[in-house]
Formats: sequence, C-alpha cells, structure tokens
Amino acid sequence: MAKYVFTPIVEKEYAVLIKKASFTTFYNSPERMKFIAQRNRKSGLYKILDGDSIVALAFYQVIPARSGSFVYFQHSPVFIDTRCSEDLTFWQEFKTFAQQIGTKEQAVYVRITPRAPNKKEIATEILTAGYKRAPVQELDACVTRTLNVQQYSEQNLREDLHGMLERAQKRNLQLGFSSDSTALEDFVSIYRTLSAKKQIDFVPVDYLKDELKTYSENGQLLIASLRDEKDTLFAAASIVIQGNTAWYYWAAISDPGKELGADTLLLHSTLEELKRRKIAILDLWGGSVSKDITEKGLPHPWKNLDNFKQGFGANLTEYLPALDLPVRAPQYLAAVFYQRALMTKRGYPYVPLG
Repeated sequence: MAKYVFTPIVEKEYAVLIKKASFTTFYNSPERMKFIAQRNRKSGLYKILDGDSIVALAFYQVIPARSGSFVYFQHSPVFIDTRCSEDLTFWQEFKTFAQQIGTKEQAVYVRITPRAPNKKEIATEILTAGYKRAPVQELDACVTRTLNVQQYSEQNLREDLHGMLERAQKRNLQLGFSSDSTALEDFVSIYRTLSAKKQIDFVPVDYLKDELKTYSENGQLLIASLRDEKDTLFAAASIVIQGNTAWYYWAAISDPGKELGADTLLLHSTLEELKRRKIAILDLWGGSVSKDITEKGLPHPWKNLDNFKQGFGANLTEYLPALDLPVRAPQYLAAVFYQRALMTKRGYPYVPLG
C-alpha cells in the first residue's frame, strides 16, 4: 500500500498551501501559474499527503520540444514537511506518480527540478530510486547565490569591484527604479539587443516580456536602469519581489556599460534600494558554479559571472539538480544525445549526481 497520496487541487487551494512550503521561489507562485495558463500549456496541480498531513505540493506543465514534448515539474515538488525530501519512499512513489503523468500526457520524458537542498543523503535516495541526472544541468537557478540585504554595505565589496563602482559613480550615470510599462519596455529593448548578439543567455524575448508583465500587473516587478546624460541606456535589470524576498531575475548590460562598471553599480544600487524597502534576501538567480565543479577544477562558462557575484559577498546555495524520468526510452536517448551535445558545445561540463 502506498504511503503517499497525490491529489489534484485547484489554483485557489494551491495559493493557500504554497505559503506553508519551504525553499519556494516566484516560480512556485500563483502569478507564475497564471502566466503558464496564458501560454495554453497543459498543466496540473497536486497536493501530496502522508495520512492526513499535506507534506508537499507538485506542479507540472507540458513543454513542446524538438525531440518530443516532455512533462516539466519546474521547482517541484516543493516541501511543506522537509523531512519527506530525505525519505526514499517519497522519491520512489513520486517517480511512479510522475511517470504516470508522463504516460498520460504522451511525453518522451519527465524532467524535475525539486526544491530540496542538494545534500548527499537526498542525492543517495534519488539515485536509489532510479532517477537520472538530466543532460542539461544549468536550469532553474538550482545553483545560486544569495545576499542578506539588510546586512549589505559598500564595505562588503571586493577590492576590484570597489574600483569598478567608483569608476561608474564618476560618470554620473542616472539611476532609475520603476515598475511602470515604460521601464519594462526599456528592459525588453536592451535585452532584445543583447540576445540578438548572443551576449546573454537566451530566453525568447516575447516569452520573457509576457512573463514580466504578469509580475508587473501584480505589483511584483521592479526595473532598475542606468543611463547617461544623453539618455543612452547602459544597463537594466528585472527584479521580482514577493514578500520579503527579491530575485535578481535578468540583468542586461551593454559592452560600453561593462567597461564603465555599470554592472557593479546596478547591483550595488539595487541592494541599497531593496534595503530601503525592507527586503530581507536577494537571490541572484542562478548564474553560479556548483561546489563540485569548483573542487574538480572544471571549466564553466559562468565562472566569471559567479566570481562577480562572490565579489558582493553572496553565499552559495545549491538545490537538487535537474532530474529525468524516461517515459519512451528510444526518443529519450535521442533527446539526451542532442541536449548533451549542445551543452558540451557551449562549454558546460557534466557532473554525475552523488
């Protein structure tokens, strides 16, 4: 007899329950669910019970892909009782549940990015349960850095970043913080320019714009920007704020902006603004290198970006990496080959789980 029961729920119940969960992000928020619904993607919400207790929540969407659609449990499952994340039975039964969803949705595979710390004990349970580490590892800010906003000060900056900050401040760049539609359009404009030049990790521009609109409509988006006296936009960042946590979701810095130190000034000023707003934590949203990769001395295209974040005193936080459950084995193997080849071409190493 199964220990855990997976029960479908509606968005209204989910919105209440998600407030009780640990390690959540705006990807778990009702606003994100609304955005997914607007994309007309098939999806599902579940509560997971152990007896009469709700111990976890799960959300999935069906993603169309070149190699066949897949079921995506993005930042899911998320735990209300975190002890369940170290329970082998939970992972075994979640595997059965997820594969059943994959079969129902006629998917090639199921991909999961659980919101549980990347601890050795949990990784062991997952390997024992038969999950595979996804060929694409740099997903969903599973490896990120965070800052205590209220404890941040300019004195936290590493010496080289102090110099960059002073350089940018001498240029008298105009700093702006806004939540209006014009600010959003400005961010989208510089993001579009840099993505066209392949100078930024690419998420389709219109997709990102629609997503940010959803947060903006709910009063959860802040756009930071830096311009010169001629109104030239050098840098912009989109920050999602929910409760006392903020996420530095996307930052777009032009080449001239980088030379001026605009990236340093933008993040420093954002921290000062968030401190004024009484925000507790700023999550720098991925773009960081795992402890495993650092210890093994492996190359990684994010090392310079991660070094920049470390210069602010940001702490490394690691969650479980992306995991896969094959549904149709031959098609899944083809997808793995394609995705791994693409990641290797881009310079991302593959590190086994555990």
